[in-house]
Amino acid sequence: LSKETENAKQQENPSLKEKQDALNKEFENIKNDLKDIEKKNNELEDPNKLPDTGEKQQSIENEMKNSSNSLSGNKNKKASQSQKNAANLMKEMSDQLEASQQEMEEENAGEDINSLRNILENLVEASFEQENLINRLGNTRTTDPQYVKIIQDQKKLQDNLQVIEDSLFALSKRQAQIESFVNTEISSINDNIAKAIESLNNRYVGSAAAKQQFA
Repeated sequence: LSKETENAKQQENPSLKEKQDALNKEFENIKNDLKDIEKKNNELEDPNKLPDTGEKQQSIENEMKNSSNSLSGNKNKKASQSQKNAANLMKEMSDQLEASQQEMEEENAGEDINSLRNILENLVEASFEQENLINRLGNTRTTDPQYVKIIQDQKKLQDNLQVIEDSLFALSKRQAQIESFVNTEISSINDNIAKAIESLNNRYVGSAAAKQQFA
């Protein structure tokens, strides 16, 4: 080889080495994305069948190894071809993961819509139950045996609301934009119901009714 050719090869090597490092980093990022997708998929009520990328990952690793060996042997042309092969395989794998993620997000959104519909129905029912307790309280003397039943029913409603709260918390963890609002409103509901029960126990009917109405 002429001296000019040798110098050209020496100048080309650093460029190929940088590309090799970039491909290694990209491959690590893709594998991390895959782990994240697998984790989110397993959290679905009905997990999707994710594509098997094991064979493709192995092919990428082989191409990267071939490229590294070729670089060590100063076989730049072979190294470049192996890098191109690895890059193409990574693009295919990335496209597969992107499609899987989109499908998973659509299913997740569908599950959230169904969950929200159930939560809404339960909240409306709880609201009617609370209104009913307010009306019963307005027509019941504190000396009436039914007054104790109102306290019991208020505590029962408090217990039933816990199930709704758990569902809301779970939904808010997946939909970050409503998390702060949900936490604030649930805290307010709990606080007002707790004060309503305290007022009922102390026979403070007016205060109890006000807290029930807030709840």
